[in-house]
Amino acid sequence: MTQKNALITGGTSGIGAAAADLLAQEGWDVYVTGLTQEELDASSHKGFVLDVRDQEAVTNLAKQFSHLHALLNAAGAVDHIEDDIDVFQNIIDINLTGTMRMMLACRDALGRAEGSIVNIASVLAFTAAGR
Repeated sequence: MTQKNALITGGTSGIGAAAADLLAQEGWDVYVTGLTQEELDASSHKGFVLDVRDQEAVTNLAKQFSHLHALLNAAGAVDHIEDDIDVFQNIIDINLTGTMRMMLACRDALGRAEGSIVNIASVLAFTAAGR
């Protein structure tokens, strides 16, 4: 039997890191992504530097996996967007489009392993953030 593996975007902090730790404790082969090498160096898991806004980087990362049992999309950004369309666009490109990029890029590897996708959002997806 093949050992189960998981790729977790944003797996170097927060919910993504907690999920990585839990899966590793359960015996999964866990890979995380972080925006910087420093984030990866602080993680106890194998990982890749990845900006989910970069389609080429996402595609190249997905090619590293012949099969994938789980993709957890936990990469995300939060900022105040009240009057700055560029900030808003950046948030959408990370939190929404980046998630879609990962799902599309990993679908063949997920299909070969009959894998699952988990998309993680914070409570800020449903409520307004205070200042």
